[in-house]
Amino acid sequence: MNKEIYRLALPSILSNITIPLLSSVDIFLVSQDSLVAMGAVGLGATIFNFIYWNFGFLRMGTTGLTAQSYGAKDKPEVDQHLLRSVMMGVVISLGILIFSPLIKELAFSLMKLNQQQIPLVEVYFDIRIMAAPATLGLYCTLGWLFGVQNAMYPLIITVATNLINIFFGYIFVKYYSLGIEGVAWATVIAQYVGFLLSLIFVRRLFDLRRDSLNKIFLFSKVLKVFKLNRDLFFRTFFLTLTMSYFTMLSSGLGVEALAVNVVFLQVVSWLSFLIDGYAYALESLVGRFVGEKSHKEFFLVILKVFIQTGTLCLGLGFLLYFYTPFIFSFFNADTSFLKVLNSQRFMFALIPLVSFSSYLWDGVFVGLTASFDMMKSMVFAAAVFFLGVKFFGDELTLTNLWILYFSFLLMRSFAQTYYFFIKKNYLSSLK
Repeated sequence: MNKEIYRLALPSILSNITIPLLSSVDIFLVSQDSLVAMGAVGLGATIFNFIYWNFGFLRMGTTGLTAQSYGAKDKPEVDQHLLRSVMMGVVISLGILIFSPLIKELAFSLMKLNQQQIPLVEVYFDIRIMAAPATLGLYCTLGWLFGVQNAMYPLIITVATNLINIFFGYIFVKYYSLGIEGVAWATVIAQYVGFLLSLIFVRRLFDLRRDSLNKIFLFSKVLKVFKLNRDLFFRTFFLTLTMSYFTMLSSGLGVEALAVNVVFLQVVSWLSFLIDGYAYALESLVGRFVGEKSHKEFFLVILKVFIQTGTLCLGLGFLLYFYTPFIFSFFNADTSFLKVLNSQRFMFALIPLVSFSSYLWDGVFVGLTASFDMMKSMVFAAAVFFLGVKFFGDELTLTNLWILYFSFLLMRSFAQTYYFFIKKNYLSSLK
């Protein structure tokens, strides 16, 4: 079991920790200009997180369904899941491009942008939106590859994508002085190259028989996918709504507080993608064991992954507490920025400890395709966050804002644990 976990988790961890490199490199390159530019990239990235993460079901849903069919050794159905996902991704990406002016107007109206930030964020948005087809296409192909228990191809794809982004971002900013425009173009180029590379790898494993093509549009199958993706969409919507509102509230606390929270969200991003390496292994293995009806292995993989990840996050917490000022002084050496950052290092240290459980439960529920319970858990946690914001009102401080975010994570984990062991008792349902 350990070999199976590491075979899937380690490549996923290595590929995942390069994903936040996209925004981290962008922020680092422009942070040398000013805190305003740094905050503008952070706000621009938040908009795209809100847009794209809402369609994360294209990856999660594809992984769960594909893994279960893989475990049941139903090869035609495995390949059909990819085609259904890609077709859905194409339709959604076209919709994003068509309605991009309305999306931008709505996003800007909801965010508290000052006059200096508006033109910077607008340039960033107008360029990065062009990567929508490639970004959603990658969700589909990567999700399918994880579903067929292949983590090496996603590692190669993700590392290649981020290296291309770093290369072009550095060239555009340092040699052509394009600033925010340069980092946005670098991301677009990297996303399209990554998607084309993923299609090459998928072709090696994809072998759909012609006589089963007509089953792609089978009503019962399409309806199942629709219900799964509907629940995952609303689950992710409340996640991105909470995270985006967190950033918006930060912008109202001053330039230094916003800059610190941009760094805070980078830590959250890095840790989430690191822990998601284990969560992806859970998605693949839980889905496979559900398809195989292997109750013992199903329980064992969940137990082992939680123990391993919890131990890792304890070490990361100590690292963040003692080295936060040193690590993040590379972003900006502004004295007031570093002073606020240093005063909040205990909060930084808590991030991995309070977050890992909810991330891992997501992996379990994706493998189970238990999307409705995922959605309900997220709605409950988001409600706690927004009620907390209302409670603090005008007295909301940077520390209080972080406490609310931690409450959001803990309530999400509590609800997921309740549904798994008490409400639905998924373990006994596999006997």
